[in-house]
Amino acid sequence: MGMNQNISNYLNSINSSRTRQAIQGALDILLPNSAVKDTALTAYAGGGQASALALNKRCAFHEVTVVATAADSVALPPAKVGEAHFVKNSAALAMQVFAPDPDTIDSVATGTGVVQLAGDAVIYICHVQGNYIRLGGVSATEIFGAITADSITGGDSSLGITGQAAAQGGAVVVTGGASSTAGNAGGASSLVGGAGGTTGIGGAAIMTGAAGQGGAVGGAATVTAGAGQGTGNGAVASITGGASGAGATGAGGVSKLVGGASAATDGAGGEAQVTGGLGRGTGNGGAVTLTGGAAGATGAGGAVNLTGGTATAGVGGAFVAAGAAGVGSNKAGGLASVTGGASTGNATGGVASLVGGAGSAATGVGGEAKVIGGLGNTTGAGGAATVTAGAGGNDAVGGDATLKGGAAGGGNRAGGAALITGGAGAGSQAGGAITAAAGAGGATGAGGAVTVTSGAGGATSGVSGDLTIATGTTTAGAGSATGNVTVQSGAGAASAAAVAGGASGTVTLKSQDGGANTGGATGQVGGAGGAVTVQSGAGGATNSTGAHASGVGGAVNFTAGAGGASTGVTATAAGKGGTVSFTAGAGGAQSNGTGNGGAGGSLIFTPGAGGSSAGGTAGVAGGLFRRSATGLIYDQQTAATDIVDTAPTLTVAQFINGIVFGQPTIGRAVTTPTGAQISTACGADLAVGDSFLFTLIVDGSVGADDIYTLTAGDANVTLKGVATLGPIIVSTSPGSAMWRFRNTGANTWVGYRLS
Repeated sequence: MGMNQNISNYLNSINSSRTRQAIQGALDILLPNSAVKDTALTAYAGGGQASALALNKRCAFHEVTVVATAADSVALPPAKVGEAHFVKNSAALAMQVFAPDPDTIDSVATGTGVVQLAGDAVIYICHVQGNYIRLGGVSATEIFGAITADSITGGDSSLGITGQAAAQGGAVVVTGGASSTAGNAGGASSLVGGAGGTTGIGGAAIMTGAAGQGGAVGGAATVTAGAGQGTGNGAVASITGGASGAGATGAGGVSKLVGGASAATDGAGGEAQVTGGLGRGTGNGGAVTLTGGAAGATGAGGAVNLTGGTATAGVGGAFVAAGAAGVGSNKAGGLASVTGGASTGNATGGVASLVGGAGSAATGVGGEAKVIGGLGNTTGAGGAATVTAGAGGNDAVGGDATLKGGAAGGGNRAGGAALITGGAGAGSQAGGAITAAAGAGGATGAGGAVTVTSGAGGATSGVSGDLTIATGTTTAGAGSATGNVTVQSGAGAASAAAVAGGASGTVTLKSQDGGANTGGATGQVGGAGGAVTVQSGAGGATNSTGAHASGVGGAVNFTAGAGGASTGVTATAAGKGGTVSFTAGAGGAQSNGTGNGGAGGSLIFTPGAGGSSAGGTAGVAGGLFRRSATGLIYDQQTAATDIVDTAPTLTVAQFINGIVFGQPTIGRAVTTPTGAQISTACGADLAVGDSFLFTLIVDGSVGADDIYTLTAGDANVTLKGVATLGPIIVSTSPGSAMWRFRNTGANTWVGYRLS
């Protein structure tokens, strides 16, 4: 297409006859002849004012045919009054046009220049020294009563549409066209930011209320969907983030609703509110729904984040989710619910988390996460706070409900405590109870277990945590006893049918096994089994004057249950009373080498020592009593050893608490084990003063040579009293003797003949 045809087409596109005539007059002066045209130009690649392609100041017509990259630049001659230049951009991309520094175009900053779009023809005329004005392109300055066009396209970096300045500022209204067909939708009204360049960001679409003047409130920015007619619903009002590009990892754009920033010294930021519509009559108010975006084929659904505002130097903004208060008589408050999303197939449902904020500074404490029941009014009970795991589907198990302290952040710090605390009582009423109750079993299933487990020790050498069950301490000066601690199994189920009554469950206090050592390193041993200690409290001290005794130490009672009574009319026996058994642990077996087996655990019963006194008599030490109302007290006795007519050295198994008998025909010596052998057999718990009995019997007919002589196994064994036994002489020399052997130190023993 020729240049003259381009000019003709351009002039015909101008609606205003006055503008068209003015431009035509200027063209009549400016149209170039063959000697003064400046054509086939290439804009400076890279753009900018300093290196822009300088247009020939002797030419009035300039045609740029190559703009390799958007914003490549050209520069007009210096802006002197009377200068006029017709510039045609015949390239496919927009270019930037500058005046020489310090001159300007349309009073735009000299270093900024103006955009001339692809295909535009613009006349640059200088009426005032140092500044060009533009005719054509995007610079039309004439005021029109109305403009009707297929499109309006900006020619520089800003296309402004401004309401008229007046006593009441003029509105700017962009309205979609009304439909002329009964069933068709009205035309859309769109506000769309411009497309970015090859790698550029798309332009923003901004709707902003005007600033208030003289202390007045700023203008509102409102997005309102169309009202429904008749029984039709109102239309949806949507704010939607932009879709991502077609690449593999692009995220969709964010959709934001942001309250206005305060510019005052201490002013609060504006609220961002999302409010459901008002219901009428018996209709519900409109719901407010915040929904994360749907995921792609294998992606996770978008999160919904509600976050309080970040402070500059103050406390972070609160996030509050509250059900509305009930209105009217006896109306419940609205539910506030946080629910994880449902899963599909065999996948797990989404987590519902209530998480306190992270502490930001080096010593900042993390924020609390609280679940608090609502305050009761007057005589109404406070609302319950319930944490309930989800029910299992069909034949699946129910979900776990976990209350867990936070993990330490590093260093040598303790993990956070997990606390369950009953509410404080008021006046004379008891504090709130804490109940940990396992779930009831199904028709034939066992009831759920209640397990309280302290934390495991660290990976290298940390011990596991203590487990303490303690009643609360009473207020000082109150004189009240502290509460009891009861560990109790459930009562057995009664039965009136032809079945036995249920047994009560066992109560077991049990420590765990010591850890095995499987590394094989020399000198490394397995861990010791945990001790089980049942200990009552010490009596309280007193510093009062007069004959006031201190408190008695608490008793430790082990009492088996009484046998069940019988009320049957037949010869049904009553139940046997329960047994109280004290059994030390068995020694460990050695099953893969030549080492010894472990020693069995000892049973030690030690009465308490009497208390000392600074001025009076020391307290009497406690005794060890074995009592039976009928005198039925039993000691277990190992089998007696028959040494026949020999002179043996006894083993420790035969000797300690042993009974040895024989039929000597001549004088025979019976030798004890050595002191070390005796001590070793008594085990590691042996203490000075521990003792045992030994009995030696001459079993045979009367004869002058029927004599046994007890002989010490080594110098560490000392015998007190007559060491010989026999011959048996009726009423003079009995046929048996008993010694008590007492430990007096390391491997030393003294045997005292008692009979």
